[in-house]
Amino acid sequence: MSDITHLSPSTDIFPDCRFANQLKRLLVYRLRIILFRLKGELDKVSLAIQELKREEKEVLGMIRSSEVKGNIRKHRALDGYFMS
Repeated sequence: MSDITHLSPSTDIFPDCRFANQLKRLLVYRLRIILFRLKGELDKVSLAIQELKREEKEVLGMIRSSEVKGNIRKHRALDGYFMS
C-alpha cells in the first residue's frame, strides 16, 4: 500500500476502490478550491502590506513637515527692538 505523501505520480491514493478515478478527481477539485482560497488570502495580505507602506510614507511625511515647521523661528513684533 502506498502512502499519499509518496512522490511517485503513480501512487495509488485509494487502493482497491472501484471509484478511485472519481475520488482522485474529487480530491484534485477540492485541492484546487483550497489553493484558490489561499491565493486570495495571500492577495489580501499583499494589499494590506502595500496599504501599510503607503500610510507609513504619509505619516513620515507629516512628521518631517512638522519638524521643518517647528525649526523655523517665528518673527515677533518686539524682536527688532531688543536685538538693536
